[in-house]
Amino acid sequence: MRLFGFISSLLILAACGSSEAPPPKSADDIADAAFDGPPEPAPAVASLIPECRDGADGCLPSSHWVDKMCSGVHPEVALHMFRGGSPYKRVYSKFRAPAYNGTGGPSVTDDRVEKGEELIALRRNSDGRGSSAGEMSVGETSGYDLLRWNGSCVTMHDGEYSEKTPRRRVHARVEWRWLGDGIQSALQTDGTVKEAYVARRKECKGASVGRVTKKCVEYENTLVAAIVNYVRNGGELPEPNERL
Repeated sequence: MRLFGFISSLLILAACGSSEAPPPKSADDIADAAFDGPPEPAPAVASLIPECRDGADGCLPSSHWVDKMCSGVHPEVALHMFRGGSPYKRVYSKFRAPAYNGTGGPSVTDDRVEKGEELIALRRNSDGRGSSAGEMSVGETSGYDLLRWNGSCVTMHDGEYSEKTPRRRVHARVEWRWLGDGIQSALQTDGTVKEAYVARRKECKGASVGRVTKKCVEYENTLVAAIVNYVRNGGELPEPNERL
């Protein structure tokens, strides 16, 4: 009897253990289980264009942003900042001088700031404040780190610039080849820029350095002037495709 009872117990356990396993989940089941609502929207890409911080020295970007901006050359960001109606403080060079970048970043080789050149004030180097280059700005050496139309930075001392708009306002050269496709396409929506671009391309035949014709140089200058005019009039531009 004990043997019979033991065997009966085994049969009961076997029967319980042999219950059918649930069928495998389908792809739809897995998808339903994984879906817990719509995905979170991707975070917006932070604009490269700095916010304006009003102060005694005017509307200036943050010093941290200036460090990044002036560590390279960023012509697309510069076009945005020079757009007509932007809040940034403009100053104008009183002399023709070397384009020295005192922040420690690159200076455009063999380039000079022209008399009357339009610049944007980025950071005040006031008396007794240590510059990012590790030097001290004291007395007559105080001034500004400034942005040029070509996207490079230059450092000027007080007395080398004026806040009064000159009768003849000039600009640094905007290099077409330094601009991305998005900016170039936006600029060409302006009829004057498009016409100047086509004429320049036809005459210069792709040449941008080395020996070029006098006519090519004239068309290059015409194109730059058209770009500056478009931007100064508040022409639309896409977000810069650059990294700081």
